[in-house]
Amino acid sequence: MLEKQKRSPILAPFAFLYGRGVAVRNFLFSKGYITSYMPKIPTICVGNIAVGGTGKTPMVEFLIKKLSDSYRVAVVSRGYKRTTHGMIVATKNSTAKEIGDEPRQILTNCPNITLVVDGNRKRALTFLEELPISERPEVIIMDDGLQHRKVIPHVRILLTAFHTPYFSDKLLPWGNLRENLSAVTNVDCVVVTKTPLSISPIELKLYARKLHLFENQKCFFSAIYYGVPKALFTNAPFCVSKSTVIIAFAGIADVQPFFDAIDKAYPSYVKEYCTYPDHHNYKKTDLKYLESLVTKFQSKNLSVQFITTQKDAEKLKHMSSAISPLIQNVLFYIPIVIDFLGGSGEKFCNFIEQKISSFEQDLNSKP
Repeated sequence: MLEKQKRSPILAPFAFLYGRGVAVRNFLFSKGYITSYMPKIPTICVGNIAVGGTGKTPMVEFLIKKLSDSYRVAVVSRGYKRTTHGMIVATKNSTAKEIGDEPRQILTNCPNITLVVDGNRKRALTFLEELPISERPEVIIMDDGLQHRKVIPHVRILLTAFHTPYFSDKLLPWGNLRENLSAVTNVDCVVVTKTPLSISPIELKLYARKLHLFENQKCFFSAIYYGVPKALFTNAPFCVSKSTVIIAFAGIADVQPFFDAIDKAYPSYVKEYCTYPDHHNYKKTDLKYLESLVTKFQSKNLSVQFITTQKDAEKLKHMSSAISPLIQNVLFYIPIVIDFLGGSGEKFCNFIEQKISSFEQDLNSKP
């Protein structure tokens, strides 16, 4: 079921003006008044046209794992909310503060890739293209960037969340769209993320029609799968009893599916939820509050288990000196992965492989 978003009609004129500004910018790019750069290495852009969480990071990880068997893969990200500036080539010791929480998560789950963070994507791409042949990537994945017209990727993958699709949204600030709907015509495929597993094939077909895609554009549906909670600072398994209180906290754009997954996995336990802004940088006051919850429930002879997302965990694990053992010993995170519905994952991978092969054939045919 689609979520109905509350919108104030007062914001409609501002959305109109924003849309005109976006249209003028796109016109300047289309006519060549502002130049764009096409990478010399096959580049896949995973992005969306709306603000908020659509599952870009797990999709990037999915692509890395599928392509790494055949190609040397690199990832380019701007490293949103990092405290550093300029271009950084990430290492295993890079922290979430230095490269951003999402790139840090990607590097943790896919440690054998080259990962570059830079707001100037052209500079990052040029750096990768000029690496020695033995280190040069054969495929580059751009984490976000569909709206950044200064780079022309070879494959454009648009993500839209099942419950908040672009076709029922409005432009900023009236809605969450940062591009006009005409931007959809420029993508190679649309992946509808966070699809309910209970949906029927007929419902999928009806939903796909609402996307209004051309014949040459593909549509796929994916779902999120939540793993078993993992300890962040210890090797302890996640154990709960009748006297356990589960406290879930997260600083992500779309937090409700995460909380719903915990409700579904542990329906009979007392739970508390703490929500923070997306990409939240945890402070000592946040940790003190979490510590106070432990003390409060322990005074009632109840034990506490904290559960957070891996994105949040990537920031917290570099704050160990500031985190009390009261929290460290009971802090867990839930890893997530995506997969495609109805066995369409193989079709999606074949589609991407064909796009990469097409680029290589075009390159080889040039004199």
